[in-house]
Amino acid sequence: MTITRSESATGNTGTPATRPDAAPKRPSRSLVRRHPTLIVSPLIALIALGVWVSAIEVFGVEPLILPAPLDVLDELWLMLTGTELYRNLLVTVTEFGIGFALGSTAAIIVAAILVRLPVLEKGFSPYIIAFQNFPKIAIAPMLVTWFGFGMAPKVALATVLAFFPVFVNVIVGLKSFTREQRDLMRMLQASEWQTFWMLRVKVALPYIFAGLRVAAVFSLLGAITGEFISSSQGLGYMLLQRNAQLQVDGVFALLIVMATIGLAVHGILAFLNRKIIFWEDHDQAKRPAQEESV
Repeated sequence: MTITRSESATGNTGTPATRPDAAPKRPSRSLVRRHPTLIVSPLIALIALGVWVSAIEVFGVEPLILPAPLDVLDELWLMLTGTELYRNLLVTVTEFGIGFALGSTAAIIVAAILVRLPVLEKGFSPYIIAFQNFPKIAIAPMLVTWFGFGMAPKVALATVLAFFPVFVNVIVGLKSFTREQRDLMRMLQASEWQTFWMLRVKVALPYIFAGLRVAAVFSLLGAITGEFISSSQGLGYMLLQRNAQLQVDGVFALLIVMATIGLAVHGILAFLNRKIIFWEDHDQAKRPAQEESV
C-alpha cells in the first residue's frame, strides 16, 4: 500500500495533522531542559535550605547538633578572610594532586602493559581482583608506620585510592573496539603500534576520563583520611580540631570547602574531556565508571 503525501499529512485516520503554525513550546520549559544546572540545581539548593531552617525552627534542634545556615556562612567568611584555611588547603591540595597524578599515571601504564601481554594480565588477575575488593582505607595506619608522620603516607594513600578506578577503566576501554574497527585497521595495513595508538587508545579515552573522575574523588578522600590519622596540618586536621572543640558550624564550613574542591576538580576534568574527546556527544554518552570500592 502506497501512502500519498496528503494521506501521510492527515495520518489517513481522519485525525487532522498538526498545523505548521501550531503554538510553539513554552520557552520556560525548553529553558529548563536546556540548562537544568542553572535552574533546577539552585532550586534544589533552596529547597534543601528551607528544610534545614524548618528543621531547626520546628524541632528546636540545638546549634551543637545542627547549626543555622547563617552561622555556617559566618564561620565560612571568617575562614576565607583569614590565613589558616589557605595554609591547610595548600597542604591537602598538594597531597591530593601528587597522589592523583602518581596513581593515575601508574594505572594507565600498568593497564596498557597488561593489555598488550594477556599472559601477564591473567596471571595478575586474581591479585588485582582481591586488592580491588578489600577496603583500602584499612591500610592507612600501616602506611603511617611505613612512611612516618609527614606528607608521604597521605600521598601514598591518595595514590592507592586513585590507582584502581583508572586501572579498571583503562583495561575495559582498551578492549572495547569492535571487530569491524580492527578489520579496518588490518585492511589499512596498520602496524601494531598504529592500531594501539589510533584505535585502542581512542576508543578507551571516554573510559579513561570516567575513571579519572572517580579517582579524583577517591584521591581527595585518601588525602583527608590520612590527615585524620596522623597530621598537624591540612583540611582533615582542621576538621578534627573543629569537631573536638564542638564548633559544628566550622565543621559544616569545612565540608563546604571540601565539596567545592571536588566540584572544581570535576569541572576541570569535564572541560578536558570535552576538549580532548571533541568527537563524542557528551550529552548522550554518559559512560559510567567501573565500580570500585574504597
